[in-house]
Amino acid sequence: MSEQRHTISELVDMARNEMIRLQYSHFTVENYSKVWRNLLKYAAEKGVAYFSEEFGEQFLRDHYKYEHGYLEREHRIVQPPRMVRVLGHYQLHGVIMHERLNSKKMQPPEIFAPVMPDFSKYLAELGLKEGSVDVVTRNIVRFLEFLSVNQITRLDLVTEAHITGFAATLFRYCSETIVSYFGSMRHFFRFLHQKGYHQKDLSIAVPRHLSRQTRSIPFIWSKEDVEKLLAAVDRANPIGKRNYAVLLLVTKLGLRDSDVQNLKLGDLKWERNYIELVQVKTGKNVTLPLLDDVGLAIIDYLKYGRPVSECPHVFLKHVPPYDRMHDFTSIVYKYMNLAGISVKNGTPHGLHSLRHTMASRLLERDVPLSTISSILGHADLNSASVYLSIDMNNLLKCALDPEEVFVSENS
Repeated sequence: MSEQRHTISELVDMARNEMIRLQYSHFTVENYSKVWRNLLKYAAEKGVAYFSEEFGEQFLRDHYKYEHGYLEREHRIVQPPRMVRVLGHYQLHGVIMHERLNSKKMQPPEIFAPVMPDFSKYLAELGLKEGSVDVVTRNIVRFLEFLSVNQITRLDLVTEAHITGFAATLFRYCSETIVSYFGSMRHFFRFLHQKGYHQKDLSIAVPRHLSRQTRSIPFIWSKEDVEKLLAAVDRANPIGKRNYAVLLLVTKLGLRDSDVQNLKLGDLKWERNYIELVQVKTGKNVTLPLLDDVGLAIIDYLKYGRPVSECPHVFLKHVPPYDRMHDFTSIVYKYMNLAGISVKNGTPHGLHSLRHTMASRLLERDVPLSTISSILGHADLNSASVYLSIDMNNLLKCALDPEEVFVSENS
């Protein structure tokens, strides 16, 4: 980005063109553009020519009655805050960091494309699972986009300053996401040095971001809210049939989003009533019972909802091309709103929270932690230890009587 300051109108045009270059869908670009047009009209009324974070917040408060990160609507939650703040981010750093794009859109700038197959092979040789390779390469594509926007056309021209500049673009991301980006960059710079793409090993220049070692207590759904969520699904239409089966797989069997996405027709062992799959995250083989209600929901979708397709995956998109779904996070928010379920702002309540809820229910029934860990497919037992923090009944048994402690210490 040039150091020249751009007017709001110029900034909007530049950000919109950048989104088009990054292959955002026409629908997404238009949604952003609608909010930006409102911003331009508001700026004209206020006589403001240049964008600032403070002006953006003022616009959100006055025009959208925005407070604390969410806008309440009858049917869904929309996010003009993201759409406004992306302008400030672009003004500062010259890049638009996508929140989520499917794998077909995550292509590197053409000038850097030839190096990516070798990098993916390098990661696989290090022993990274396919899912981890995908995450690392997506992170690096975003770094390469940053380089391209800053007119870097050769990897041997990358310097420590570019690492620092890219790191600055991550300031709004959570600690875990930043750690993921920095780890990916270390892999990439070691690869560049070892394969002769860069004279220096720049991995040592990547910041050491210390993530918190303590885990937050997972959000747990009440039994009533889970039932309301499932009841809100319209199972009379194909998409509802698909989403209902997905929600049952998570609430009843605790599957991860990535494993639901990757579930194949061949993983359904109907003759023995179980599901057998290799987990995307851990690479472990997992066998789970095909419960009656889960099986019936999947059958209903396969017979009366699933598009005709040669794709081997169970759950497909319902728009051409009919290939596998890449994300189910939004379906939880959709049916929460339809069911009138409210959650405190800032509390994670996506698909993964339903997996936490199933683990919590098992713990309440005195199912051993080792069994829960096995059901959830954790790589090690410690991964399931976070659920101890939500087993309130058993934690109460561990509580100390202050009087007993006082007497003991003074005896």
